[in-house]
Amino acid sequence: MSTRNLLLGLDKLAKVAKQLAHDVADFNDDGKVNWDDVVAASKDEKFKELVGAALGRTKRADVYAALAELNRRRHDLAAGRSYVEMTTEELDQYEALRSTERVLYQAADKLEGSRSKFLAWLVNDALPVLASTLKVVLPLF
Repeated sequence: MSTRNLLLGLDKLAKVAKQLAHDVADFNDDGKVNWDDVVAASKDEKFKELVGAALGRTKRADVYAALAELNRRRHDLAAGRSYVEMTTEELDQYEALRSTERVLYQAADKLEGSRSKFLAWLVNDALPVLASTLKVVLPLF
């Protein structure tokens, strides 16, 4: 799986899950979404297929390959220069690559957990980062 497809897939899954959580509106007593119930209660079979496919297809090896590519792009962008020598646009790209790397490091750990914990992390933690970084990172691929 390419880095671009992995990032786009995570982003789409997070956005769809967030919308379905609002539709199902199944919250615990503490106000947090009960992701097991969201998946189970969803009448959208395509969502269930998307979750299953995303978690079934995405392997740690894919995430590690994407991490290596992000790291290479970041080092190529810096080209041995200090931060002071980089343009503002390059610094924005560098930081977006670094932030996206952090999300993927977390994803590697979360993939092997429960479906509900993965979705909770994806929507609550990863989506806010991806929303700001992907518009900068994707054109680099």
